[in-house]
Amino acid sequence: MTGIDANLLTRRTLRRLATEADPYATGRRHMSPTQAFIGRWLVSNLMGLTVGDWAMLAVENRFAFGPSYWSRAAVVTLLSLLNSSFALVERATYGRAIAETEPKPPVFILGHWRSGTTHLHNLMALDPQFAAPNLFETMLPHGFLVTEDWQSPLWARFVPETRLIDNMPLGTDLPQEDEFALAILTRLSPYMGHSFPQRWSHYMRYLDFADVDAGERKRWQRELMRYVRRLSLRRAGRQIVLKSPPHTARIPLLLDVFPEARFVHIHRDPYRVFQSNLHMLTEGLPLAKMQSGDLPAPEDFVIERYNRLHDAYFAACDSVPKDRLIEIAFSDLERDPVGTMAGLYHRLGFEGFESLQPTLESHCHDLRSYTQNRYAPLEAPLRRRIAEAWHRSFEHWGYDPA
Repeated sequence: MTGIDANLLTRRTLRRLATEADPYATGRRHMSPTQAFIGRWLVSNLMGLTVGDWAMLAVENRFAFGPSYWSRAAVVTLLSLLNSSFALVERATYGRAIAETEPKPPVFILGHWRSGTTHLHNLMALDPQFAAPNLFETMLPHGFLVTEDWQSPLWARFVPETRLIDNMPLGTDLPQEDEFALAILTRLSPYMGHSFPQRWSHYMRYLDFADVDAGERKRWQRELMRYVRRLSLRRAGRQIVLKSPPHTARIPLLLDVFPEARFVHIHRDPYRVFQSNLHMLTEGLPLAKMQSGDLPAPEDFVIERYNRLHDAYFAACDSVPKDRLIEIAFSDLERDPVGTMAGLYHRLGFEGFESLQPTLESHCHDLRSYTQNRYAPLEAPLRRRIAEAWHRSFEHWGYDPA
């Protein structure tokens, strides 16, 4: 091994090197060379920003764009001009209709990253009484009322068939996480730390808004309401289902905007969640970065973020009436999706499950070939650390820490 002492390659180092593969290489079975090139050099989570927000974000981060990401920054700059124009056209065309729209109380899907929130979101979106924001509406949230019909088919040709971090289907018309839209609309999101890791701690406070001034909280709530109104107008008044892991830490903030909202929390074996989040940090973060730098030590980051999210959740969940919050296990949804969804509908008072059931059964049948990511077993010291740090989750949901 030229230039490297083999004794330095510990088992953990080897494992780290094995998992830090190029996401555009590992995912090429799902994308064309053109899609790989675009994803590597041109696409970012910030493509939907307006000129003003992009300028403020650049100033806040002292224009510290790494040379490897200048092409992404150039694309964001160009698109920001278009996004600002589309936003103005939408306000002129639909401003009054948006302001007069009274959306039904949304359904919020809660749960830590990699706990099954996407799967649950997809299942609920099968019901025609509900509507979920799609990839186009979350990545390009400014002006979608006037752009989606003609722009979405154009963008669709550049979107891979599946996500790079797993095998979940991806498409401009499929349900997507609203946090991406709120990050663009407000700049008040922990996801901004993925793009600007040199200031990750600044953006992490927007996970639970615990250390945020009242003005920023009100601005975030105002944009959330306006986004839901626009989605409701787009979907002819159907009830909106939103899925965002950070919302798990924001129940009081959400109830202040939507007092009658309903919540579905999905949880999963904490050890599996830990492994999957380490994988996500390796595979997912490169897709968002706009500057060099890394988040803290991955193991520490996952453990601390998990605790911060669940501390906020446990502090607030008892304040939600029992008929408007249900907790379900991913293992139950995986083992018996139809029965678990039936229980969810009954608990939250949703009607129409009998009509949904055939569609749900067909969809779940098609998922039988889906393969989950596989990970190496966690070493005993790390398992003990996780069990101790996350003991409340193990106890509350009955997971075996052994």
